[in-house]
Amino acid sequence: MTVTDRITALRKLMKEKGIDAYLVPTDDFHGSEYVGDYFKCRKYITGFTGSAGTAVIMQDMAGLWTDGRYFIQAADQLKGTPVTLFKMGEPDVPTIHKFLEENLKDGMCLGFDGRTVSGEEADQLKKLLEKKQIRFSVNEDLIGEIWQDRPSLSCEPAMELDVKWTGRSRADKIQDIRTKLKEKGADLFVLTSLDDIAWLLNIRGNDIHCCPVVLSYLVMDEKEIRLFANEKAFPGSVKDALSADGVTIYPYNDIYAYVQTITEDKKIYLSRSNVNSRLISSIPENEKKQDSVCTYTMFRSNEAAASPEKPILILDNSSEQWKHHAIGVFGNQNKRTNFEFREEGSSAYADILQIDARFVSLVRWLGE
Repeated sequence: MTVTDRITALRKLMKEKGIDAYLVPTDDFHGSEYVGDYFKCRKYITGFTGSAGTAVIMQDMAGLWTDGRYFIQAADQLKGTPVTLFKMGEPDVPTIHKFLEENLKDGMCLGFDGRTVSGEEADQLKKLLEKKQIRFSVNEDLIGEIWQDRPSLSCEPAMELDVKWTGRSRADKIQDIRTKLKEKGADLFVLTSLDDIAWLLNIRGNDIHCCPVVLSYLVMDEKEIRLFANEKAFPGSVKDALSADGVTIYPYNDIYAYVQTITEDKKIYLSRSNVNSRLISSIPENEKKQDSVCTYTMFRSNEAAASPEKPILILDNSSEQWKHHAIGVFGNQNKRTNFEFREEGSSAYADILQIDARFVSLVRWLGE
């Protein structure tokens, strides 16, 4: 099929399912910068082969957003197709989010494969479009339904990297993470970024061209590590070595069913900017989500600069956990409250009580 034929087929399917706009990112299910052939849905629907870009398909328009590296290439590859090029960063060119906000009418439906959109971006879209009461359809891969000769998921052989190259054993890394989980009061750790999994388990693969990674998801608790991957990719020696360190391999797609079995009392540690939105939405409501409380108030001052008498940020030190100076990070955007810092070799936490609007970067990070 030509690009025009593919878009026509997609629009027909969208109409059948009541979807008014369909978002097609470049991403795979792991937020990877580069993706394997199976995941090249944006390339399939637009004909654009660059490594970065996002498509939006509606009944009366089809658009591709890409950056300045690809303006010439995209313009050439989109010739003769119904796809309009949106040059990101150029004057008067709306961002994808702005375009959706302006062009979706009240009560319309936005669709995308939730496995290819991070939890963070899905949250941003829902917040942006809630005033228009936009509905979301995120559990279907519409491109997959029309892509008749779609390549199979990659299953290249996995290998174990010797500790002389990694510098640390897999067991040491696992123990470090379990210690951190205990410090944070978390029961489970969900990891989906492929390079992080490769680093943690000292394994390498070839499931993405020029990227030595293995298609996989990982869930860790205090006793077991579940690696969701294609078992056929792992030679017997690698499986035995992983098993010796408490790693059990499960089928790649089974993670979505597994997380639904997690009981609501479990606290889960994950990165919403990396973990895909379908996986996050599959997790039952639990303490991870219930912790989304706001402990601070905002105020606006006309002071030219912050001072000890009129600070830009006030933290709660009622427990007197730290002394006069402390260095740390804002550790939990989803909780929208706590600051984590190191004090005498351990971690301590403090709620944010007040924020001056002059603290622009933090205010934006908190979603205000």
